[in-house]
Amino acid sequence: MSPANKNEDDFPLTYSEESLPPQELYESFLECQDGINSIPKGNRDQDYYESLHRAFKENVRYKKNGQPLFRKRSDAEDSIAKFWLSRVREAAWFYSAWNDLPQFSGIEARYLENLARLSIDPGNIPNIAEQLAKAGIILIHERAIPGMKVDGACFLLETGHPVVALSLRYARLDIYWFTLLHELAHVVLHHERLTTPILDDVDDENASLIEAQANRLSSDSLISRSSWRSCNVKYDMSEKSLLEFANRVQVHPAIVAGRLQRDLNKHDIFTKIIHSEDTRKIIFGDE
Repeated sequence: MSPANKNEDDFPLTYSEESLPPQELYESFLECQDGINSIPKGNRDQDYYESLHRAFKENVRYKKNGQPLFRKRSDAEDSIAKFWLSRVREAAWFYSAWNDLPQFSGIEARYLENLARLSIDPGNIPNIAEQLAKAGIILIHERAIPGMKVDGACFLLETGHPVVALSLRYARLDIYWFTLLHELAHVVLHHERLTTPILDDVDDENASLIEAQANRLSSDSLISRSSWRSCNVKYDMSEKSLLEFANRVQVHPAIVAGRLQRDLNKHDIFTKIIHSEDTRKIIFGDE
C-alpha cells in the first residue's frame, strides 16, 4: 500500500479488539494518513508506516474514550498532535521501565510553588525531571513538530504515573516555566480527568474552566497574587525595578518580563530579558 493509497479494501483491520466499528477505524486511519503526509519527512519516523501506526493507535485510543484531547482545528493538525503524543507516550513507558519510580500519591499547590523557585537559575532545568520523578511524575521533553500547535500535555500512564510533556514550540524561558507549571496544575486540580490526555496551546485564549483553573494556579505558583498587586514594575517600567522584583519573588527576570508583556498586552517591552535564555539550547543543545 503506497502512502497515498485510500482504498478501503487494502486497509488492514487489525484493531478489532479496540471495539470500534470497521468504518470508524477506516475513517480514523484516513485522518491519520492525511496528518502524517503533512509532516515534513525529517520530523517523521524513518519508516513511514511506523509513523502512521503510531498516530493511528493514539487516534483509536482517543476515539474509544470519546472525549476531545484539545480544541480541534483541523483533522491534519489533530493527527500531528496525536503522532507527537504517541512519541511522548512511548518515551514515558521507556522512562518508567528503566527507572525505579515511586507510586504517585498526589501533590499539592505548595509543591508547585517550591518548584517554581528553581526558575531563578536556568541551570536547574536539566534537573527538573529527576526532581519530579521523586514524586512519581514523568517529565518528557519531546520536540514540537512543524505545524503543531501544542506546547504541553499531561495524562496518566496505565501504571498510575502522571506524565507531563513539553514540546518547546517556543524557546522562551517564561513560556517553559508557565507551561510546565500549567501541566502540573492539571495534575493537582484535575487528576481524575487525566485518563484522557489534555493538550495545551499557550496561544489559545478561549480557555475552558479547567484551563482557566490551571492558568491561575500556574501564574500564582510563579508569582503570588499579593506580590503581583504590589509589583511597582507595572508603573515605572524600569529594568532595575524588574530585576529587583524578580529577585524578591525568586524567579528569573524573564518570567516577570513575560507576565508584563501578557498582562499589559505590550509585546515589545523587555525583549532583551525575554530572549536572554533559550530553553531548546539548554535541553536539546540547539545552536
